[in-house]
Amino acid sequence: MSHMETAQTALVQATAALTKIESHEAICAARWGSVRSFMIVLAVKMIGVIGLLAWQVAMK
Repeated sequence: MSHMETAQTALVQATAALTKIESHEAICAARWGSVRSFMIVLAVKMIGVIGLLAWQVAMK
């Protein structure tokens, strides 16, 4: 195998690896977006419950 063929093979392998990394990053970004949205909803609901409990304690 010549140096040119070796370089071309390395370039093809590097391109394939970068494509896999890009795909993985897109999948992870979507997952973390879902997790972040869930955490925001959970935080808002917990703030609401704490506020309701504080209001009930204050009214006693």
